[in-house]
Amino acid sequence: MQDSMDGIDFFASGLGKSSSKTAPKIEFLFIGELAEKFGLNPRTIRFYERAGLLKPARHGKFRTYLAEDAEKLGFILKMRRLGVSIASIRLLSNECDGKTELPKKVLRHHIEELRKQRLLIERQLEESAHVLAQLYQTVASPEVLMSN
Repeated sequence: MQDSMDGIDFFASGLGKSSSKTAPKIEFLFIGELAEKFGLNPRTIRFYERAGLLKPARHGKFRTYLAEDAEKLGFILKMRRLGVSIASIRLLSNECDGKTELPKKVLRHHIEELRKQRLLIERQLEESAHVLAQLYQTVASPEVLMSN
């Protein structure tokens, strides 16, 4: 769990299951507390809510986030750092039914997209090099030198 949370251990910080033998307490964070744990502005979390990626419980005006919400936010942030689009995260998280399949599916899709981008960039590099070579030939041709 710690790896998926980028160093945030919610069990150690009071979130998650209680280790006592009594009934577990349901722990939660408010948006400001969650934002602080991840080093985010609360507006960023609200953005992910509007994008449909997070769906915290609401109690009147207040949002409450359980450990599962925090875990999902950690996953979203990790995917964003890898360059995965919001739309891809939303689409793939809606398609996947189990938590363990989601990261695999998102990353497979992202790698496929990166490969397509690489092919496009390679074509653009080749074409740019070809145009540049033509420009050098045009500048070096006797007709261009005589016209100056």
